[in-house]
This record gives sequence, C-alpha cells and structure tokens, in this order.
Amino acid sequence: MDYTLDEPPAAYDPPTSGAERLDWLRLIRSRRVGPATFHRLIADHGTAAAALEALPGIAAVAGVQGYASCPVEVARAEVAQARVTGARLLCRGEADYPAALAMIADAPPVLWVIGDAALLNRPTVALVGARNASSLGLRMARRLAGALAEAGFVVASGLARGIDACVDKPLRQASIHHALATALGITQARTLGHTAAHGARRRFNGRVLVAEDNAVNQRLTAAQLARFGVHADIVANGVEALTAIAQLPYDLVLMDCQMPEMDGYQATREIRHRETMTNRRRLPVIAMTANAMAGDRDLCLAAGMDDYIAKPVRIEALAEALARFLPEVTDGVPLITGPASTTIADDPDMLIDPRVLARLRDELGDESIFVEMVTIFVREAPDHVGALERAMKNGDTETVRRAAHKLKGSCQIMGASRLAAFCRRVEEHARSSRSSHADDANLQRLLDETLASIPLSH
Repeated sequence: MDYTLDEPPAAYDPPTSGAERLDWLRLIRSRRVGPATFHRLIADHGTAAAALEALPGIAAVAGVQGYASCPVEVARAEVAQARVTGARLLCRGEADYPAALAMIADAPPVLWVIGDAALLNRPTVALVGARNASSLGLRMARRLAGALAEAGFVVASGLARGIDACVDKPLRQASIHHALATALGITQARTLGHTAAHGARRRFNGRVLVAEDNAVNQRLTAAQLARFGVHADIVANGVEALTAIAQLPYDLVLMDCQMPEMDGYQATREIRHRETMTNRRRLPVIAMTANAMAGDRDLCLAAGMDDYIAKPVRIEALAEALARFLPEVTDGVPLITGPASTTIADDPDMLIDPRVLARLRDELGDESIFVEMVTIFVREAPDHVGALERAMKNGDTETVRRAAHKLKGSCQIMGASRLAAFCRRVEEHARSSRSSHADDANLQRLLDETLASIPLSH
C-alpha cells in the first residue's frame, strides 16, 4: 500500500457521530495504516467506513493476503480504557485540534487528550529528561519546567521522568490520581464507593453459589456479596449448578431464572427432587429475575424456590435476602448507617443514565471493579446484539426473547436506558409471539452510540 503525502493533507470534515469516530480509530489502528495513509484513504474513499471496507482489496493488490482491518472490539476496548484516564478523542478538523500540528504532511488523525486541549495551541517547548538522571539533574529539570511554564510556555515531555511524577502502564485511575496529587502537592482523601458515608456493611457467614449466565450480572453479584464478606462460586446454567451442588455443601443458591441448557426453574425442581430422594436438608434457593412481572413470584415458589429478588439486584434487597437464610456476623461490626438507595425511574430517552452509574459505583465501593464491569459490558454487548440480530432475521421468537432479555439485563445494570428500552420492546413482542419490526441498522447504531457514551471517570 504505497500511500504517501509530501504536503499537508487536504481539509476534510471531522467525524460527527460516535460510530464515525470509532471508524476513524479503527482505520488508524489498522495494520500498515499510518497518518499519511489514513489521509490518502479518506481523500480517495470519502469516509473511514468506506476506507475500512476497501482496505482488504487494496492490501491484496499490494500483495498482502488475508488482510483484516482493526476489529471494532479492539477499538471499543481502547475507548473504554481511555475513559479510565478521563481522556477524550480529538480528531483532525475539530476546533480543539492543534493548528500547527494540522499543517504537517503526516498530521495524526486522532489524539487522546487529557485536560485542557487549548494548551495545545500555545507555544510549546519539549523537555526530555534522562531515566537515570542524578538528583541534581532531576532538580534542574523541575526548575526548568517551572520557569518555562511561568513564562507562558507549555512543556511537552515524553518520558521525562522526574519532572513531577510518573505513571506506569497499564494505566489505573488510582495511579493517575496519585500522580496528579503528587505533582500538585495535594493530600488525597480516600473516597471510593463513599464507604465512609455508609459505614461498614453487614457481614454473613456461608458458602454461596450464584447461577447466572450474564457476565455483567455475575461480576455485580460477586462484588455485592464480597461487600458482605461472602465468597461466591459462579456457574453459568442450571446443569453446572447441579454439578456444583453435588460436589460442595452450599448454604445458599442465588438462581437466575432464564439460563441456557437448563433454566433456574428446572434446576430448582431437580434440586428438590434430589433432596427428596436422598433425604438431604433443604438448600435455600433465591430466584433472581429481570422480568419483575406479575406472577413471577408464584412461578418461583411453585418451582421450589424460597425467595425472590428482582434484577438489577439492589444491595439493600440482597442484604435482606441474605439475612433470612445466612447467619450474620455480629462481633462488633456496625450495620449500614447510610440511607438506603432510592428507586430510580427509568428514562428511556437517555443513552446512559448517570444516576444509575453513580448508584452502581456506590454499591460496589471499588472503582476498579466498576471499571472491570464496564469493560465486560463493552466487550460483550456487541456479541449480545449480534445474537439478537441473527435471531430477528431468522424469525425465531423464542431465541429473540432470550437474547433481548439477556442484553436488557446488562443494559439495566449499566444505565444504558435507551438500549434497555429497545430490548424490552423486542422481548415483549417475542413473548406474545409477534415478530419485531425493529430496524437492525438502528440497533447497531444505538449500540455504538451507547458504548461511546459510557463515562468511566467522574
């Protein structure tokens, strides 16, 4: 692919949507595509999406066989990781893009920016320090950087270790906060999860099995149980739950109702049958379901379940359920002292509901777990959407219902209200054996907009 430029690239419009920005990122991250090649591809094909489609053919002409552009999942993962640092994507042609940088022939089409992008248009001096500089050298570097800043210059530094602070890869939000606090001379306060406001959580004794096929729900439930001092084993369906119960003496099972291979109702009936046949003690089973429809509780109790909690599971509801079946540790550990979380009314017009994310952060009490859950959602949501699209095209209403139900559960946890509302409508149509008239293209666009809107930092 011999694409070169000897002069500044021609002006073209920057991306205007989340999907287009993702295409730009995919194109520049594709193998053998640098800035100059990127600009030529845009000039030839008009859009990054069209360039991505043309790339395999261009590569084949150049003798590169089996070429594949950057997968969308890789680009989404980069976006998710960037949000951990509070970075935003700046594209060539946007108002904040540095004017001087835009004039060079191989101007980078995208930049990740943290902080005030206007500084990029101020006079800049590059300051490079040695990794193994002496203490005198480090002091000199700090003074030089400070004097330049006071004179109105922006100090650009690549790996100038010792100027103020450093952060190692992989980037972690806590490490970035620490580095910034060190550079600015700020004493940090531990605020993750607002645990000081809520006091210590209740603690319970017992071995718990969680049967749940949704990875986001798995991580959420495990994290919630951990806050109560309870370790959970995780399985993905009823068959695995029965195997686990036969091997270990569990004190409680949290059972999702809708799972592949064997659902929660079937698994619970089998648990009760085996107890009867072997004269074993009754194992408490708490149902977890995202339906929350009239009659769900009766269905759960009829299957032999002992209790019922609705998903997304609130930590207060989980505490009440645990208290009914597990012994509570009372050796001086205080109970919850903060107010219980209030119910948040759904707003189906919001791509991401910040109130839901704020509550999730609070319940988890650990920013790293929150970031992990968002990363899981960003990674798995495209697969769920793909499964839903295939089922809709095939007209398989039962598979449509299950796929929509699973994606809806993840969306509700992550505050993806508009996508959750879409899934709810599709699920209701499938439940009544009606085909959905939803537009597949709209579904994919809605997914891209949702993933581009998830904030990982405060």
